[in-house]
Amino acid sequence: DVYKRQPHKCTVKLYNPNGYTYSAKWFDPVGNTYAKAILKQSPENSIECVHDFENDMLLILSREQ
Repeated sequence: DVYKRQPHKCTVKLYNPNGYTYSAKWFDPVGNTYAKAILKQSPENSIECVHDFENDMLLILSREQ
């Protein structure tokens, strides 16, 4: 048998009290690489993003002007 590690899906939901618009990217500290993050920004002042990578990732948010 071959062991294949499956990605774990994780949803990050943040409260955005001021309703700012953000762009985002994921950073993989193991591979020292970046990947685009898709944000859902709701009118209820929340931001949601899904993580489905094999490694731990850091979510980097940048407020758009």
